[in-house]
Amino acid sequence: MNKLDRLKAGELEIETKKGGTMIIKGKLIEEQGKLFFNIKAKKEYLSNNSPFKPDNLADKKICIHCGKEIVVGDYKILIEKNGNSVVDFIACPNAPECDGSIIDWFDFTKKNKLFFDIETKKPV
Repeated sequence: MNKLDRLKAGELEIETKKGGTMIIKGKLIEEQGKLFFNIKAKKEYLSNNSPFKPDNLADKKICIHCGKEIVVGDYKILIEKNGNSVVDFIACPNAPECDGSIIDWFDFTKKNKLFFDIETKKPV
């Protein structure tokens, strides 16, 4: 069974950081023409797929694409098809309206003042 068929069947196989694989159960949904995989095991997925040290699910960040404050645990898994391959990645909770991903999220602190107006929480 190929990756897209497994997603349709409610399973996403991911590589773990320890070199193995794990199956994450969920549901493939479509929003505004884009595919997302909705899961409950958000901590497990995040810890194995984040390019950074995993954040706590309750942490708040700012997405520089949409300029909105987000809660890390509200992320979505965007599924993109490219020919015969299927890729999953961590998308902004405001997707599909926002095309930001985990690499576009910043802590909302004074050290990030270059990116955001502290009062309005808007990109500058």
